[in-house]
Amino acid sequence: MNTIKSSERGNVLFLILIAVALFAALSYAVTQSSRSGRGDASSETAAVNAATITQYPTGIRTAVLRMTISGLTLDRIEFNEPDDFGTCTTPPGGDTAAACVFHPNGGGATYQLAPASAMATGVNEPWYFNANFKPDGVGLDANPEYMAFLPNITQNLCLEINRRYNIPGTPTIPTLAATAGSIEQTLGGGTGYVATNGTGTGDVAAVAQAVAWPAALDSQAYGCFQNTTPDPDEYVYYHTIVEQ
Repeated sequence: MNTIKSSERGNVLFLILIAVALFAALSYAVTQSSRSGRGDASSETAAVNAATITQYPTGIRTAVLRMTISGLTLDRIEFNEPDDFGTCTTPPGGDTAAACVFHPNGGGATYQLAPASAMATGVNEPWYFNANFKPDGVGLDANPEYMAFLPNITQNLCLEINRRYNIPGTPTIPTLAATAGSIEQTLGGGTGYVATNGTGTGDVAAVAQAVAWPAALDSQAYGCFQNTTPDPDEYVYYHTIVEQ
C-alpha cells in the first residue's frame, strides 16, 4: 500500500494556495482592466465630441465673415434653419435669401445638429446663435458679441473643452445664472426668431444678459460654463462667432 508522506501533503497544499492566489490576482486584474476600459472609452468619446463641437462654429464664423466681406452688415445676418429658408431676408439688390448663413445663396454653411453622444439628453440637439451676451475682455466695445451656444452638453464634454482651451480653474467649471431664454434664442428672419436690427422681421424680443460674466471666462472667446438657472443645471458650450 502506498502512503502519502506529510511533506508531500504539504507540497500539495502549498500548490493549492498558489493556485488560489493566482486566480484571485487574475480576477482583480480583469476587473481593473474592465473598469479602465470603460473610463478610457468615456474619455475617448469626450475627446472626439470636443473636436467636433469646437470645429463646427469655426465653419459658421468663416461663412459669416465671407458674407460681411461681400457687403452684408452684421445686423442683417440671419441664422434660419433649412426648414425656415422661406422666411429668409433678401437684401436690397442681393440674391434670394442671401441674408441667411445656412442658405446656399447666403453663407452656404452646413446646418447640423450636435451629436447625441455629446448631449446630456442622449439625443441630437440644435445650436443657437444670438447676440445676447458681452463676455468681459472679448471684443473692442460695449456691444454684445455674435455667439453660438450649445446648451445641455455632458459634464465630461464640458470639462474636456475647458481643458483644451486652458480655462483657468479647470476642473472646476465656471457658473453663470443666465437669464431665462437668453441662451436658447436665434437671430433670424420670420416668425419665431429674434429680430436682427436691420430687418425687424422676428417676433421674439431679445433677452439680454442680466448677470456678470464668470471671471474664469474673462477674455475667453470660447469655453463651457454651468448654467444654474435651469432645474436641473445644464452645461453650455459657447463659441464667439464675431467679436464687436
